[in-house]
Amino acid sequence: MLKSQVGGDWAKKAILDLFFRPWLTGAMRTPQRVAKAASCHGEHKLHRLGAVVAKGNSVISIGWNRNKTHPKSTHAWKYIHAEMSALMKAGEKASGADLYVARVGRDGVLRNSMPCPACMALIASYGIKRVFFTNENEWLSIKVGY
Repeated sequence: MLKSQVGGDWAKKAILDLFFRPWLTGAMRTPQRVAKAASCHGEHKLHRLGAVVAKGNSVISIGWNRNKTHPKSTHAWKYIHAEMSALMKAGEKASGADLYVARVGRDGVLRNSMPCPACMALIASYGIKRVFFTNENEWLSIKVGY
């Protein structure tokens, strides 16, 4: 089902919760959990990241880093970052929402996923309020707009 087994059973469960059990709420279906699960789809060899645009616990869009280029990408390596992927899918719905970015190491431990400067500029342009990101086994946040 998943491209990668990074993260183990919790990732499979989070994907199942999101797509096949939409009635689940609360701790079973949080944006943080969905972002962690989305990171398993990341295509970069070393850094697999997932991102979720959400208002409250309502997920608007999901993205992950991809080995493709895009004209909107200003990053030197021209990869589509997870943040960009999620924001482009959300479009205007991203305004006033929060962005959750997760990176999970091959050992299942959370790693630093603070957005790069190019992504922070893109995040601000979409009107995101706050960015939550993983950092060595915890979640941190940055207030962006409003």
